[in-house]
Amino acid sequence: MLSQSLGNNQLNQLIIKLGNVDLFTTALQKDNSDLAEARYLLHGLKYHYPELDPNNKVRIQFYTHVSAKEKLDYIWNRNFKTAFFVRATLLLLKLLSCVVYVANFVEFETPITHCYKCNDSPGNVTYPTYSALLWVERSLFFYVVEVCVAALSIGDTIVLIICEFRGNIVEQILSYRVFLELIVSVPFIASLCHPLFRYLYVPSFLNCWLAKVFISKILYMEPIAFSSMQRLLMKLTTFITCLAFTCMCGIHYLERIQDRTGEEEFSFFNSFWFVIVTFSTVGYGDMTPIGWISKLFVIFTIGLALIFIPVQLEALSFAWGEKQKLGGSYGHRRAEKECHVVLCTSNITEDILNEFMNEFYAYPKLQNYYVILLCPLEFDGKINAMLENPSWSQRVIYIQGSALKVSDLIRAKVHYAECCFIFSSRNVKDRRREDEATILRTWAIKDFASHVPLYVQVLQPEHKQLVMSANYVICEDELKYAILASNCVCPAMSTYISLLVHTLQGSKSGTVYALDENHPLFSNRNPAENNDQWELQYARSTAQEIYDKTVEKSKFFKEYVGFSFMEAAFLAHRKYGCMTIGIKPTEGQLMLNPGPHHIIKATDTIYYFYTTSEDETEISVVKNENEAPKDDPESNNNRGSQFFSKLQQDVVMTTPYPSFQAPICYLLPENRKICCLNLFKPCEHDQRTCAAEYNFKNPLTILCVEVPSVAICNFIVPLRHHCRERYALTPIIIMTENNPDVNFLAAISYYPLVYYCIGRLEDLNDVIRAGVTQAETLVIVDKESSKFAEESYMADSGSVVNVYFLSRMFPDLEIITELTYPANMRFLGVHYTQNAPKELSFSQKKALEATPQDQDLFRRAFVSGSAISTSMLDTLLYQSYVKPYIISVIYLLIGLKQHQGSGTLIFRTMADSNAKTFTELYQEMIEKYYEIPIGIYRSIALDPPRRRKRRWSFKPVKEVVVLDQPPRRRRRFGTLG
Repeated sequence: MLSQSLGNNQLNQLIIKLGNVDLFTTALQKDNSDLAEARYLLHGLKYHYPELDPNNKVRIQFYTHVSAKEKLDYIWNRNFKTAFFVRATLLLLKLLSCVVYVANFVEFETPITHCYKCNDSPGNVTYPTYSALLWVERSLFFYVVEVCVAALSIGDTIVLIICEFRGNIVEQILSYRVFLELIVSVPFIASLCHPLFRYLYVPSFLNCWLAKVFISKILYMEPIAFSSMQRLLMKLTTFITCLAFTCMCGIHYLERIQDRTGEEEFSFFNSFWFVIVTFSTVGYGDMTPIGWISKLFVIFTIGLALIFIPVQLEALSFAWGEKQKLGGSYGHRRAEKECHVVLCTSNITEDILNEFMNEFYAYPKLQNYYVILLCPLEFDGKINAMLENPSWSQRVIYIQGSALKVSDLIRAKVHYAECCFIFSSRNVKDRRREDEATILRTWAIKDFASHVPLYVQVLQPEHKQLVMSANYVICEDELKYAILASNCVCPAMSTYISLLVHTLQGSKSGTVYALDENHPLFSNRNPAENNDQWELQYARSTAQEIYDKTVEKSKFFKEYVGFSFMEAAFLAHRKYGCMTIGIKPTEGQLMLNPGPHHIIKATDTIYYFYTTSEDETEISVVKNENEAPKDDPESNNNRGSQFFSKLQQDVVMTTPYPSFQAPICYLLPENRKICCLNLFKPCEHDQRTCAAEYNFKNPLTILCVEVPSVAICNFIVPLRHHCRERYALTPIIIMTENNPDVNFLAAISYYPLVYYCIGRLEDLNDVIRAGVTQAETLVIVDKESSKFAEESYMADSGSVVNVYFLSRMFPDLEIITELTYPANMRFLGVHYTQNAPKELSFSQKKALEATPQDQDLFRRAFVSGSAISTSMLDTLLYQSYVKPYIISVIYLLIGLKQHQGSGTLIFRTMADSNAKTFTELYQEMIEKYYEIPIGIYRSIALDPPRRRKRRWSFKPVKEVVVLDQPPRRRRRFGTLG
C-alpha cells in the first residue's frame, strides 16, 4: 500500500517535489502501488493542497542580471545598429570640425599680434609675433559649431572611460584617443567659463586623427564585410591623409607669424603643395619654412612618416602576397548582376583547365559568363600563365579554398552561381579517397546552396549512388569500359562519342562551320600518304552536333506532325539534310529510333544531328522545274508517305523489351564455380590451362588491366547485350596483374564465356597463353601505377611501347589502347623512318606553330578508334550544361542505359549496297530495314580485304533474347544490378 510504503512526511515531500498530479500518478505506477488507492489519495490531496491544481499556473521569465555599465557597453559598442550610428555620427562631426578649422582661417587670414581685447590699439608689430600663436579670430557661428562638436565628443569619451574602466584611470586618460580629446575638445568647453577664452587657439585639425580612429572601428565591425587587405589599405590611406593634413595645417599656422616679405605666403594651397613635394622626396625648393618652430615641426612629421609608413607598407605587401596565394575575390554585387559558374576540384591541371575553357566558351551565349576556380592547392606557374591569357584573364577568377568550408563557398559566391562543376582528379594513387572527397564536396555544396545545379564526376561506379542528389553525374570507369566495349563491336565508336562531346568549329556571326583545307592542321600534310585526303573529309564531318527541338516550334519537323518517326526521319533528311536519331514524348523517356510504330506529336521533343542548330539557319525554297505538282500522288513529296503507309500495313511491331532501368544482357541461370574462371589454373572441374585448349568457335576479346574492379562489368554488359545473336558472342579473357577479389569473381561468374588469368602484358608467354593468336581485339587499359612518372607525359611510355611491339608481332590483331594523355596518341600507328626531309619550309614551320588545341582529335590512332583517353570525355559534363540531354543520349548509344522502345547500336557491313552517297544510303536503309545510319567507318583495303565500307545504325529491338536454360527450368533473363 502507498501509505505503508511511504510515510506522510515523505509523501508530502514527494508531492511538493513533483508539483504535478500527472507526474505523481506516473511515479505511483512505477512504484507498483495500488492504483485505485493512489487515485483516492490524490483526490483527497487536491483539497488539502490547492496549489496542486493544474489550473493554477504562473508565468516564469528567465533573465540574466546585467549592470548599468554592461547595458551601456552593449548599446554603445556591441549592438551593431546603435554602435554604427554613434561611430558614423562622431566621424562626421570630426570631419566637420576639420572643415570648420580650415574655413575659419580662410576667412581670418591675418594673425592677431596681441592679446585679443586686452588693448584696442595693438601698436607696432614685431616679427615673429609669437603671441599670435595663442590667439585667433573666430566668428560666432564657427565657435558654436566647435563647441557642439566638443560637447558631443566629451560625452562619448566619458562613456568610453566608463565602459573600459579596469581600475586604472590614469592609463585610460593617457590613452591615444582620450589624450587627443583632452587637447581638441576640453578647451572649447572651458571657453564657456570666460568670454576671453573664446578666441583661444585650439588645434582642432587634430580631429582628423580621431576621425581615423572611428573609420578603423567601422571597418572592424563584424557585419561589415571588409577583407584584411581592404582594411590594411584603408588604414594606410587614412594614415597618409591624416599626416599630410596635419602637416599642411601645422605649417600654415606656424608660418603665419613669420615675416615673409618678398616671398610667397604659406596659404592652405601652398602648404598642401609643400607637403606633397616634401613627402614625395621631389623637393623643388620653391617654398621653404623660415621659423625654427616650423622647421622642427617638418622634421617631426617626416620622422613619423619614415617610421610608420614603411611598417604599414610591409604589412600591406605581406597581406597582398597572402591574398595572391588565396586567389582573387568575387563580390556579391558582381554576383547579383553577372552570371558565373564554379569549378571545384582537388587539383586543377593544365589539361583540364585548357579543355574546360575551350569547350565552355565555345558557345556564344556563355561568352559573358565568369568562371570561378575553387581549389585547395596553389596554382603552379603554367596555370598562372594560362590564366593571364587575354581571352580568359578577365573572365576567370581563382580562389584558393575548400568546398567544405562555408567561408570559402561564400567567397566563391556559390549561392549566386548558375551551376557548379565538381571534378575528381584522376591522377591520384587512391581513387577511392578521391571519390570520397568528391562526395563530401557535393554534400557540402548541396547543404549550403541546394538550389544550385550540380554537375559531378566520380571515378568508381560504386560511389555514383552517393551523389545522386546532384543534377548530372557521370562515372569515369563506367563510361570508359562501356566505350571500350563499344569499340570492340563498332570500330572507332570512341571517336564518334568524342566528336559528339567536343565543339570543333569556328564561329562566324553565330554560325558554325567545319574545318576546311586551309586549316593549319592540314598545311603540313604529305600528299603521297594521303591520296584520298581522309583528313579533310574527316574534318568536315566533325562539325556535326546533336540538337533538340520541340516539334511544334521546329522549322524542320513542324510539318511532319502525325507522321511516323521513320517517315519523318526520311523526309527531313531528304529535304533539310538533318539526321533524326531520337524522340522524347511529353510524358515519357528519350528513345533512339523508336521505329515506324511511333507517331510524332506536336509536343514531342525531337533529337537530330546537324551542322548547326536550326535557330541559326535560314530556309529558302529552291524551285525545281522538273518537280511534280504537290497534288500529284506520284510526286517526290508524296513518295515517302505512300511508301511508308504501304509498308506499315505488312509490319507487325512488338514491344522492344520490358521497361528495365539496367541494361538487359545474357546471364547464366546459375553462377559458375570460381575455380573454373581461371584460364591458366586447372581445377577438379576443368583441367585446361590456356585459351587454345578451349577451342572457342568465335574470336576472343582480351582485356588487359592492372587491378580488376567491379567496373569491368560495364565492359562485359555491352558485349553480352540481348540484341546480339547468341551464337555470335565472343569469349572475354580478362588478363590482370593482381589477384582479383572475391566480389569481382562473384560478379563475372554469372556472365557466359568470361574468364580471367594472371599475367603481364610485357610477358609474351602470358599473352600467347591468354589466346592472342585466336583473338580479334586486344583492349589495353591504362595502368594506375604508371600515372605517377617523374615527367608527367611519360606515364604512357609503357603502353605505347607494348602496343608497338604487339602490333609488329601480330599485325592482324586489332589493338585498342587507353592513354592518360591524348598527346601521346601521335606515337601509335606511326612508323618513323630516316627518310624524313632534312629541312622544313618556312610555311611548314609556321604551320607547326599554329597547330590548334584540338590536334589530338585528328591523330590516326584516335580517328581509327585504336586509342582513347578518358580525359577527352570530360567535355561530356561541360556540354551537359548547354545540352542537358547529351548524357542520356551517350549512355543510350553505348548501352549503359536502356529505355523502353529505344533502339540499339549495331554494326553492319555494306558491301551489297548500291548507294553512292550517304544520302542515298540513309534513305535506302530506312526504306529497307527501318534503320537510321549515323556514320560510316572506312578501313584500308588489305589482302585479303577484311573491311571495306561499314556503317553504324540504330536498329529497333523486336524481342528479348535470353540465354538457353537447362531443360525443365524456367527461362529468364537477368540484369546488371
